[in-house]
This record gives sequence, C-alpha cells and structure tokens, in this order.
Amino acid sequence: MAVSGKMKAHQHAMRTPPSGKIDHTEATGLVFNDGALLRLAAVRGLGLAYLWHHMVRDDVQAGRLMKVLADHLAPVPGFFLYYPSRDASPAMSVFADALMVHCRRMS
Repeated sequence: MAVSGKMKAHQHAMRTPPSGKIDHTEATGLVFNDGALLRLAAVRGLGLAYLWHHMVRDDVQAGRLMKVLADHLAPVPGFFLYYPSRDASPAMSVFADALMVHCRRMS
C-alpha cells in the first residue's frame, strides 16, 4: 500500500492556552478519504490522525503511534443506524446485527 493523497491548503484556527488567544494560520497538508492510508501516513510520521481505537490499537501498543490530546476527546457511544421506517427490512436487520457483533469483537 502506498501513501498517496492530495495537497490542499486549509485555514486552521487554534486557541492558545492559557491566554485563550485565537491564532489563524494557513497550512498545507495531505487530505485522505481512506482510514488505512491515514493510519499509514501517521505511522510514517507525516502528521496526526484521528481514527477509531481498533484501527490503531496494535500501533499504539507497539509504540509506532502515541495518543495525543486524549483528555480532550469526547466519548463516542457507538454507531447509530437510521432507516426510513420503524420496521426494518430483513436485510437491514441482518446488517445491524452483524455490525453489533463486529463492534463488540473490536472493543
């Protein structure tokens, strides 16, 4: 797997503690739409990645990645599935059940 992405300029606002001053900077960085590539880029030292715990658990345990700003992350209670009617189709029920089993296995 190769790391690839497009370079794109972004405007970032950052609050500096303890003064609370907001600093706006423009930064150019890689933009990914694939979690596996984002993880690989972080492992290779190209920047920070915000990913699900199960995607980086082994990398954190092996020391390839480290958690940053963990005290500032809100807990994620899980996935939410929305469908157009109260009565889920058999296919939707099977998918929801499989997703719950998968999430329990990953946690």
